[in-house]
This record gives sequence, structure tokens and C-alpha cells, in this order.
Amino acid sequence: MIDFYKSLILALLTALFGVLGYTFINYEKYSLENTYIVVMVVVFLLVTIAILIKSFLKEVNKLEKEKE
Repeated sequence: MIDFYKSLILALLTALFGVLGYTFINYEKYSLENTYIVVMVVVFLLVTIAILIKSFLKEVNKLEKEKE
């Protein structure tokens, strides 16, 4: 399960950097609607990454308790 969380976190971080890179490359063509969409996508990705990190840390703590 830990490997699953790690791979999801890595995939979402890659998506986040992809969105930000696309934004910086095409910043001259952006309208207000595009800005709203990018902000919503970035917020969604950050919230999802935070939830996955929290779940990942729970799994790690559970494994540490089982180890003792």
C-alpha cells in the first residue's frame, strides 16, 4: 500500500509541475477563464497530494508500531 501511495504522490506532483510549466510557457495567451481553470486544477492537485501524504504517513506509523 505504501508503494501505491508513493506512486500516486509522484504522479500528482508530475501533473502539478506540468500544469505550472504549461502556465508559465503560455502566460501571454491566458484569459480570465483560463486562469480560473488553472487555479482550480492546482488547488485540486495540492489538496489531493496533501490527503495522500496524510494517508501515507498513517501507513508508515502503523508499520512502525507493528515493528515494535
